[in-house]
Amino acid sequence: MRKCIRCQEEKEEELFAKMKRNKNGRASFCKRCAASSQQKKIKNYDEIKLKAFKEKSAKYKKVWHEKRQLSLINNEVSIDDRIELWAVRRISAPNKSKGRRLLDKELLIEKAKEFLKIFPYMVFINKRGGKTPILFAASVDRVDNELDYTNENSIIVPFWLNLAKGMGTYEELLTCIKDFLKNENL
Repeated sequence: MRKCIRCQEEKEEELFAKMKRNKNGRASFCKRCAASSQQKKIKNYDEIKLKAFKEKSAKYKKVWHEKRQLSLINNEVSIDDRIELWAVRRISAPNKSKGRRLLDKELLIEKAKEFLKIFPYMVFINKRGGKTPILFAASVDRVDNELDYTNENSIIVPFWLNLAKGMGTYEELLTCIKDFLKNENL
């Protein structure tokens, strides 16, 4: 009979694993405790591997999205595909999606194609930054800032125009531009 150092129970000699390096030729803890210890190690190892996999996966996703973004910017994707990706992103963007979810994707795509004729330099990217200046990125704006994003109250404009308008109206912006152009001190 021996006492296990882990569970502190007296057990038969056969319930301890053979271990030549110990004086009495047996392990100091029973086979059951050794098995549970091994299971804990395996569980911890699995958790560590899972964490490492998740980190690697997140890094891979980030790299993939950056490469995808560069391919969009470098015109490796057709303009129609870029506009569709842009429209889906605008409707489902987590930061402003509550109001924009009311927008019809097909109508948004149609409006984007119309405004591309007016602003041919406007680009359709899915995130800020990159090589393309954000000022020329397509932006969904509300005609009347007092109302929600609806199909009738939304237009697609370059981001710089959206910034210039701010919380005002396009009529107010046009008046400011006319006043600016009338100024003789230019």
